[in-house]
Amino acid sequence: MWVWSETVNRDRKAPKLKHIYRDASNALTMRINNSPRAFSKRRRNMFKRKPRVLCKVVLVADVQLRDPDQSPLGGQLVEGDVSPVVPPYALITCDYCTSTTLTHSKNAVDSRQELLDAQSHVWNLIYNYISSMSLKSAIQLGILADALSINKAKSPALFRLMRILVHSKIFDKVKIEHEEEAYSLTRASRLLLRDEPLSFAPLALVGIDAIIVDPFHHMAEWFKDEFPTPFFTRNGKTMWEFGENDEGWNKVFNEGMSSDSHFVSSILVNECKHVFEGLKSVVDVAGGTRVVAKAVAGAFPGLKCIALDLPQVVDGLEGSENLRFVGGDMFEFIPPADAVILKWILHNWSEEDCVRILKKCKEAIGGNGGKLIIVDMVIDCEKQEHSAFQTQLLFDVLMMTVLAGKERTEKEWAHLFSSAGFQNYKITPILKYFHDYLIILVHVSVFLLVNSSICSSIS
Repeated sequence: MWVWSETVNRDRKAPKLKHIYRDASNALTMRINNSPRAFSKRRRNMFKRKPRVLCKVVLVADVQLRDPDQSPLGGQLVEGDVSPVVPPYALITCDYCTSTTLTHSKNAVDSRQELLDAQSHVWNLIYNYISSMSLKSAIQLGILADALSINKAKSPALFRLMRILVHSKIFDKVKIEHEEEAYSLTRASRLLLRDEPLSFAPLALVGIDAIIVDPFHHMAEWFKDEFPTPFFTRNGKTMWEFGENDEGWNKVFNEGMSSDSHFVSSILVNECKHVFEGLKSVVDVAGGTRVVAKAVAGAFPGLKCIALDLPQVVDGLEGSENLRFVGGDMFEFIPPADAVILKWILHNWSEEDCVRILKKCKEAIGGNGGKLIIVDMVIDCEKQEHSAFQTQLLFDVLMMTVLAGKERTEKEWAHLFSSAGFQNYKITPILKYFHDYLIILVHVSVFLLVNSSICSSIS
């Protein structure tokens, strides 16, 4: 914030001076009744007279003049004052000024460069969606694949798209034969290859889909209404109800969840084998496309696996020797088993609904050393400088906007477990890239595998 400070000599013969601003896209301008040249001449004459009253007027504004020479006062601004303009907070009418300076308010930006940095930061926040949409275009156009079919007249635009994708570290720019420039994949873009077994592309398209993005335009409206989420404010129904009536979205959503489950389950069965030791049966609750259940059943042939989901989801699905599908509602009943898996389930629901689900899980595993295995996120407020913290905050607001759920801190998880009757838990990181954890609740206790951490029991 800049403060326009002027020492004013009030004199009966002094011309009237008014500070006038236009809209946010125009520079702050000052108009006087006389021309700048005439005003300057009269100003010099004023120096010869002793002022009757000396006062100071201050204009507080997030603004600088585009050109110091435009000032009709001839005042001196800090060196290099050139920046886009925001309207001032107030209009001030003052009399003739004998001197003009630009100073800083107590909480103001300390330098021109800091002001420009702050402005750049705001611009980046405003237009961050362009990075997301550029990524979406890259996936849909097949830029990440060998073949690319576009209108040749738009080739220059493709260069500009690639430039921002390089800046976003989706691609690297490299030199090949004869110093010709080309693009190579990065670690991030390899996660988005369609033909990769653990491709993340379907989930990326879910997160950028208009169905998910549109509710954010209604967040301010939602804060004032009585609906549970901005998604409901926008669509008049929950996301689950929306999916039941929109087959296209339901397909996109399930494909996205399936791609994530492939990624998580590969880590789960390879890095967390100890979690399944001694178990004879396990239930994967609300697993959608059943990827996790299939992965566990395939990795542990002696383990009987059950995939529980709504009847319309599992009807007609064929199981295997150690995998069967059961239709049901997790709020009403969960089949008995040695262990229950909740992968990215609880962050979708409110505190009350989570306690209901956890109590059903507790009934299912009984009191003979059963395990509740939760793959979910744990917010770590002590590592706010880490990039993972931003991801956690973004997911938390996403859950608030779309599903009335939330991402939780360890303290919040512990409160849930206690409310559901579990006494002990352990958290272990498993997917640091996605900041998830595995929480495991064992025998009237919890084992939390958080999608970035894993938990085993603590007594």
